[in-house]
Amino acid sequence: MGMGSVIAQSASSGEVGGILLWVGVLIGLVVVASIGMVAIRRHFLGPAKSENVERGFLDDLRAMRDSGEISAEEFDLAKRSMVNAIAGRKGTKTEEGIESMKTLENGGADR
Repeated sequence: MGMGSVIAQSASSGEVGGILLWVGVLIGLVVVASIGMVAIRRHFLGPAKSENVERGFLDDLRAMRDSGEISAEEFDLAKRSMVNAIAGRKGTKTEEGIESMKTLENGGADR
C-alpha cells in the first residue's frame, strides 16, 4: 500500500482537502519568502557594477605607470585590452602590443 492510500483510508475527504490546502499555503509562503529575500539582498548589496571594477583597475594601472612599474606602452595595451573586453571584442594585437607583451614576459628588462 502506498502512503497516499493510507492517508486516504485514514482520513475523510474533507480532512485530505484541508491538509492539501495547508500544504499549498506553506509552499506558497516559502516561495514568497524566497523572492522577498532575493529582493532585499539585491536592495542592500546592489547589482554588481563591473564599470566600477574596471575603473578601479584603470586607476591601479595609472598608478603603476606613474610609479614606473609599467611603461606607457604597457599601460596603453592594458587599457585597450580592457576597453575591448568591456565592448565584448577580442583584443587586437598590434606591433606595439606584441612588443609590450614581450616586455612584460621578460620582466620589464627590455625597457
